[in-house]
Amino acid sequence: MAMNRTLAERYKALLALKGASAQERRKAGLEFEELLNALLEHEGLNPRTRYRPKGEEIDGSFVLESRVFLLEAKWHTKPLPASAIYAFRGKVEGKLSGTLGVFISGSGYSSHAVDALILGKTLNVILFDRQDLDAIFSRRSTFASIMNEKVRTAAEDGDVYLTRAALAERRKQQTPDPEKRLAAVVTEGRGDTSFLAEILERLPLRSRVPVVGAGGKMATARLANFLLSNGYGPARVIVVVDADGDVAGSRQSITELLESPERVDLVVVEDELESWIPKGSVRLERLSPPQIDRLVNGLDLALLKTRSESYRQFEKLVLAAAGNA
Repeated sequence: MAMNRTLAERYKALLALKGASAQERRKAGLEFEELLNALLEHEGLNPRTRYRPKGEEIDGSFVLESRVFLLEAKWHTKPLPASAIYAFRGKVEGKLSGTLGVFISGSGYSSHAVDALILGKTLNVILFDRQDLDAIFSRRSTFASIMNEKVRTAAEDGDVYLTRAALAERRKQQTPDPEKRLAAVVTEGRGDTSFLAEILERLPLRSRVPVVGAGGKMATARLANFLLSNGYGPARVIVVVDADGDVAGSRQSITELLESPERVDLVVVEDELESWIPKGSVRLERLSPPQIDRLVNGLDLALLKTRSESYRQFEKLVLAAAGNA
């Protein structure tokens, strides 16, 4: 899609604003938000600006590949501190499980701000900076294509801040056998995500395998489709879902929603993921990350491998994806 010349001219005008006074900084910030909204509208991403759910303010949202993203935009003179990232991350965490946020900063980020996002096991915010904006408004790329690259990288490598230089280097080092690369393990909810991530930490993996929560059973197929679409190389995705008493039906319903089923490995747990926990009726969604950590550390994975076909399949697929087999 060709860039509207008016948007490019507005971006150049925004760069010319020095922001010396408080009034000029407010003007630049407002113009930046309006420019981004016009850009998203131009690319057909159905943007929504400034709304206040339950007393908090969110700059906006947009829809890409049938997935909703929350948006925060800042046009400051200095790199943003970690506190700005923490505040937005908290807003995203309070929404539907699996929701992702996009933070766009015209002045970049402090090193502590980036560290704030990668601490812990749940990644839910993708970062854009000035170089991304330059690429978009100079018509070298589009917002949607950069967004797809960033989400793909975050899912595969856990890197939420893919810079233009890092992207160029990543493409140069792309494996010659992309069919052996894993995009992600995709599962249902927040508790399932933490549980599987903790299990992967106990396995002797040669490379990192990220786990992404989709926010629902049927949503796992849509997220898998998103990760496999519009990327720069083929990849495989492991989807882990509960059978909920119907293994064959669950497998069929998920498979029917997949756009590339030949590139997805589907693990249907015999009943639900809690069945991997001996003598357990505990609900993973009700446990905190530290509680799940202790729970998994107490599991005998060798014993679990002998009594659960779904776990045995999961471990085999993950080891192969990480280059262990």
